[in-house]
Amino acid sequence: MNENQKPKSSPDLMRLAAQRGSSRPEFLGFLFNLYRQDKNLSTQELASQLGATEDTLNFLSLCRPPASGTEVGPSYKEYIQNISRELEVDQKKLSSIIRNAMNIRRLQESQITRPTAAASQQALAARDRLEDADVPIEAEQDIPVKEGDGISNKSEDESK
Repeated sequence: MNENQKPKSSPDLMRLAAQRGSSRPEFLGFLFNLYRQDKNLSTQELASQLGATEDTLNFLSLCRPPASGTEVGPSYKEYIQNISRELEVDQKKLSSIIRNAMNIRRLQESQITRPTAAASQQALAARDRLEDADVPIEAEQDIPVKEGDGISNKSEDESK
């Protein structure tokens, strides 16, 4: 086995797994990634906020996140206590970061599913225009009419 084919160490594998998990919502790393992006933090800075090493943060990133909507109540508190105790991270900071990240996620999801205020105003204006119009929009376009085709222009009818 040459130098380039050396098996990766366990921390390297955990780091790679945590990186992969950061793009998947079923892992806590996904929420950490949202939080890091929002706060413009490095992985090292996030680990420092939690009072953890990067290796501990990688392990923590592979945990399941709490169920959405459970940020309060006994099940959330128990979830945070268990993880904090097992991985020796600051319980209050972990809870705060997870809640913050869950709120960021909800905000992003609501922006995707809700039209913007400008789009809503545009849709209302278009609807009002349609309701106020006597003539369908297609008929408002100037369509040249050939003489003798049995259709007359309004201006010709009005002149008679």
